[in-house]
Amino acid sequence: MAAACVAQTRSLDLTRYGLQGASNPHYKPRLFTTAMDYLNDGTLIVAFPAPFTSLDPEHGHTFGVQRDIIVHLDPRTGKLLHKFEAGVSNEIHALSATPDGGFLLVEGREIAFFNSDCHQVSSLSVPLDVISIELHPSRKYLTLAIGGADSLQLNLISTTTHSSMQQLQSSQTPIAMLDDGFAYLEKYHAPGVVMPIGHGGHHVVNYGYDVHFLTAHPSDYDLGFVLDCPVVFQPAHAEAAAFSTCGTTSFVDAHTAIQFKDTVPHATPLLFASASAAPRVAYLYALGSFNKTPQQLRENSSESGVRVIDLAHRNVVAALQLNPQPRVGGAIALSPDGRELAVLTDKAVLLTELH
Repeated sequence: MAAACVAQTRSLDLTRYGLQGASNPHYKPRLFTTAMDYLNDGTLIVAFPAPFTSLDPEHGHTFGVQRDIIVHLDPRTGKLLHKFEAGVSNEIHALSATPDGGFLLVEGREIAFFNSDCHQVSSLSVPLDVISIELHPSRKYLTLAIGGADSLQLNLISTTTHSSMQQLQSSQTPIAMLDDGFAYLEKYHAPGVVMPIGHGGHHVVNYGYDVHFLTAHPSDYDLGFVLDCPVVFQPAHAEAAAFSTCGTTSFVDAHTAIQFKDTVPHATPLLFASASAAPRVAYLYALGSFNKTPQQLRENSSESGVRVIDLAHRNVVAALQLNPQPRVGGAIALSPDGRELAVLTDKAVLLTELH
């Protein structure tokens, strides 16, 4: 499907603030060392690895912690509003806007909450048994996930009050946390071939917190006769999960109806970003063999791109190729109204105006 015309693209140079591309030709990119999001007022928060010689000599380098520079920019003028450093976990890397106009950042084993002036206002400790932190696309909630022998324990936390709202449990993985529940990918199938996730069988998506479940019709997920496709299942928007395999990404709503299908041959999505106040979602993808994991694609793919989907009008509004593929950068973000796409390269933030 053809993408709409791109109105304007501009660049904000971040090398002046410490962003450095990989100088080692053998460097293998990771998923993901950078993060980015728009605040409610349309300004942009970007986090990227600090140079080895930290800008703040009082900050040492700790094993398992990545020293990040965080910059707060006005994308309209390019003005630097704020800048500071933080130590973020290599295992749990998260940055997100919050509904009160500020943002949160995972610093080591702590979730730090900041206002729009980059002053820390609150924090939450992350227990040692938490294996992941999931940010909901609406930015209203985050989920602390604790892995057990037979189930996943989920602690739902408000990003406004910073307090626990509900304890949840899922016997299935992977899951996608949405505003009104969570979706989990139980099983899926291709014609003539059973490709199990969990217990095997056909592909089913269930939604709900502990009391409400809906089931998708298996025929909605006819994947084709392919054995080696990686499966990507992530939240895409407040009310839609993204299921991707074999080059096709389906956006499925809470009624288990497919809102839109987007196909890019030989592409695997690596990262999703949504607009907080509009039904638009962007995803970063890499091209490569389907028998590779997303991390292997991130390391070895020679081509990547970003596509922006309007779920209300069910069309592709932008399709960009990234050449060369970012090795340190790679973060993407959509403005609250979905009218601007930000892509972090190894030197700058590329800002694309969308129709």
